[in-house]
Amino acid sequence: MSSTTDFYLGRGEAAEWIGSLHGECYPENFLAVPPLRLAVTATDEATFRAAVADTFDIWADERLGHAYRRELGWPWPWYSSHNSSWIITFDPGDSAVFATVGGGVRWHRIDSHDPWFPEGGDDPSARRTCTRGCVIRPRRHRCRCR
Repeated sequence: MSSTTDFYLGRGEAAEWIGSLHGECYPENFLAVPPLRLAVTATDEATFRAAVADTFDIWADERLGHAYRRELGWPWPWYSSHNSSWIITFDPGDSAVFATVGGGVRWHRIDSHDPWFPEGGDDPSARRTCTRGCVIRPRRHRCRCR
């Protein structure tokens, strides 16, 4: 099943849409495709923009789907990102990347040193820890210390 991801600079009504992806838009690919991993771990706007642009260049070449740059116009039949599978944005005020799952109910700050994405319905602030205090990330079901 294909999914969609919209990329922005900033959050809220003043956010700037910079493009979208359609196809294999899953956290595993966000971290496996080098320019996309760079985008989601960016700590400055220039790096985020350049990495997203590079992702748009290679997305189809990697047979992951289609990329839609801003200059091509809004690609979806719906009017906002609230129907997209993922929204990923760089917030210059926080110098960090944030993501939200399908609809933008809650923003999850991406840790640039240990990136992970929330699953639909997960509360990113409700992380579990092992007996040694290591974070047990969703989908891994075990900590890194083992």
